[in-house]
Amino acid sequence: MLIAGALQVSVLLPALRQVGFTFKFALGVWTPAIRRMLLLSLPVAMGAGVLQLSVFLDKAISYALMVHMDVHQQPIASLKFFAHMVRLPMELGALRRLDVAQLMYQFPLGIFAIALATAIFPSLSADALEKDRNRFCGILRHGIEASLWEGLPASVGLIMVAEPAVRLLFQHGQITEHDASLIAKSTMVYAAAIWAFSLLQIINRAYYALHDMRTPLVMSVVNIIINLVVEIPLLWNMGESGMAVGTLVSFAVQAIVMLWMLDHRIGGLELRRSFSPVVKMVIATLTMGLVCHGLKLSPLYPRGIGREGWAIQLFLLLGIGGSVYLFTCRLLGVTMLEELFPLRRSKA
Repeated sequence: MLIAGALQVSVLLPALRQVGFTFKFALGVWTPAIRRMLLLSLPVAMGAGVLQLSVFLDKAISYALMVHMDVHQQPIASLKFFAHMVRLPMELGALRRLDVAQLMYQFPLGIFAIALATAIFPSLSADALEKDRNRFCGILRHGIEASLWEGLPASVGLIMVAEPAVRLLFQHGQITEHDASLIAKSTMVYAAAIWAFSLLQIINRAYYALHDMRTPLVMSVVNIIINLVVEIPLLWNMGESGMAVGTLVSFAVQAIVMLWMLDHRIGGLELRRSFSPVVKMVIATLTMGLVCHGLKLSPLYPRGIGREGWAIQLFLLLGIGGSVYLFTCRLLGVTMLEELFPLRRSKA
C-alpha cells in the first residue's frame, strides 16, 4: 500500500510542478493544518461507517428473516416470537439475491454519479462561496442538474432492462429462473432510487466543501432509521424486494431534505432556475420509458428464452432507449451533454 501511494504521488509530480506546487521538508508532523484536516475527516469517515452499518443491518435482517435449512436439510419457514410462530417472509437465498440486485444498481452509480461529483468538488469550497457566491451556487446547480440528467434515465433505463440484464448475466449455475425473477424485481426497485443516490453525491460534497461534516453524518443515521421503519413491515407483503423499497424511500427522503436544508443554509440556491431544464429531463426520461415499454410489447421485441435472446433484448432496449433520451433532450433544448465536455476539459 505504501509503495502504491508513492507511485501515485510520483505520477502527479509533473502536473504539480506545472501549477507551481513544491514539496517542503518539515520535521513537525502534528501541525494545525493536519489537526484541522483530521478533525474534518473524522465525521466523513464516521458517515461512511454509518452507511456500511446500514448495509450490515440489511444483511443481518435478510439472514435472520429468510428461510433456513436445518441440520437435516429441511426448511425452517417460521420463527418463534413471544410464544407465537411467525412466518419467515423471505425465501431461501434472499441474502445472495439482494447482493446481486445491489450490484446492478451500483454499477451506473459508480460510473457516472461518483465520477461527476468528484469532478466538480474542487470548484466547491468555503473560499469559493465567500469570494463569488453566485459562481458557487451556479456550479452547484449545474452539478445537481447534471446528476439528474444522468440519474433520471439511469433509474428508468435500469427498470426497463433489469429482467434481460439479470437473466443474461446471472441465470446460470446455482441461480435458477425463479432466482433471476426475484433479483430482477429487487433491481427494479433499487433502480428507482438511482436519481437520489446521484443527487446525494453532489449534495454531500457541497456540505463537505462548506466544512459541514455533521449534517451528512446525522442524515445518514436518519437514513438508517427510515430504511428500517419502511422495509421491515413490507417484507411480509413484498418479500425481499421490500428491502429495496426501504432503501428507495430512505435515500429519496435524505436527498430532498438535505437539498432543502442546503438551500436555506447558503441563503438560496435559486433552484427555480433549474426547474425548466429538470422538467425537460423528466419529459425526456418518460418518453424514453414509454418507447421502451412500447418496444417490449411490440412484435419486434424478441420473445425467445436463452442467452442470445436476452442479449438482443438488452441491446435493443439500451440502444433505442439511449437514443430516444438524447434525441428528446436535444429536441427540448437540454444541452447537458455538450456542457459536460467543456467542464471535463477545464478540469484536465
